[in-house]
Amino acid sequence: LLDISGSAIQQPIHQQPGKALLFNGEIYRPSDGQTPDTLVLYDALLNNTLKAFLQQAHGEYAIASIDAESQSLELYTDLIGTKPLAYAWQPGQVAVASYASALQNLGFSNAQDVPPNTQLTIRLDQVQQPQIQAQRLHTLDLEQSNPSLETWSTAFLNSVADRAGHFNSNVFVPLSAGYDSGAICCALNQLQIPYVSATVGDSENPTIIRQRVAINKRASCREHIWLPPVSDDQSAAISQWLQSQLGTVRYSHLDGDRLEPIAVHEDAGAIGLAVLCKEMVQRGFNTLISGSGADEIISDYGHGGTKLFEHSQFGGLFPEQLEGFFPWRKFYGDSQRSYLRKDEMVAGLFGIEGRYPFLDRQLIQAFLQLTPTLKNQRYKHCIANFLEAHSYPYEANVKTGFYAVQTRFNPLQRLKRKAKHLSQALRLQLTRAR
Repeated sequence: LLDISGSAIQQPIHQQPGKALLFNGEIYRPSDGQTPDTLVLYDALLNNTLKAFLQQAHGEYAIASIDAESQSLELYTDLIGTKPLAYAWQPGQVAVASYASALQNLGFSNAQDVPPNTQLTIRLDQVQQPQIQAQRLHTLDLEQSNPSLETWSTAFLNSVADRAGHFNSNVFVPLSAGYDSGAICCALNQLQIPYVSATVGDSENPTIIRQRVAINKRASCREHIWLPPVSDDQSAAISQWLQSQLGTVRYSHLDGDRLEPIAVHEDAGAIGLAVLCKEMVQRGFNTLISGSGADEIISDYGHGGTKLFEHSQFGGLFPEQLEGFFPWRKFYGDSQRSYLRKDEMVAGLFGIEGRYPFLDRQLIQAFLQLTPTLKNQRYKHCIANFLEAHSYPYEANVKTGFYAVQTRFNPLQRLKRKAKHLSQALRLQLTRAR
């Protein structure tokens, strides 16, 4: 567990006999900015108001609490399940961990993740055959009646402010030429919250990046770090290292015509994130403000019914009625689970906490209540409007992946790559001939 607040609170916290709590994440509001989140949550547990507190709070969390008097183990996840939480049981034993793999290593064969937006109650007085009850923690309003983007824009600024200014956060933003990271930097500029941005590789539009960096530095960005691309060999080595640290952890969605999901260590985005986090933790940063979730909530990787990626479900064309349509596949699951798992696992390897402003409950509620016309007006209309309102440059209607591997080559580099590929092909042919 990362100690961003600097309070050095040992967990599990059990100051009062019979009441214990484990907590991963952050509670942004309500907060006095001084009392550690863990103590705030434990106080709610002592007062038997933990569930009610979480239903009103804004944060990213996975929580486990034990009440010996009621003989119950309570597990809580936030609206989208940003922080991992898994559980398992066998006769006489119940176990909880961040990841199911840890429980499997302990010999549990039925480990499973706690679903997002859930209060899971496990009765401990029936541990031979535990009684498990799941309840939804939050209920969202699905009426699409708001004809203005103002509520969404205000909620977005609040969400970024919460995540960038919480306790001793030393934040950086992975900056691309796209919508999501641009909106985060633009918001930090408007809020005048100090931060550093970082780009890796050469796959981004360099003109847009340079324009953004110039704007950011005139505002609250202290520095922009542009890391060089990695070679194919370096990428392979990083992939192998990730697999050695994480194991083979497969995603929850399929890309293209694959028969099974790729694993975290095979994802170019995970490799790029590892390159960034290794550099940034050496520079003293402990918090990453991520754009994860924007595609899953706002666009479904498409617009107007046109899918920009094959794993899109409905091409970003929102219906006139959300009842019966919500939650769409990516809202809780599919690539939402995949990329949160990637961010949490890879950043966590370096002791960096991921925070996700686009997955704030108040912001998601504001988006759901926008009229279908506003949702469908153009690709990521609410983000595009926010960027344009603050004259912040972006590449319209473009969605690219996150690549650290070199993509641009001078003539000599191209010749060397061609020779290398020919050599590899020749060795393969000789091997087959033998």
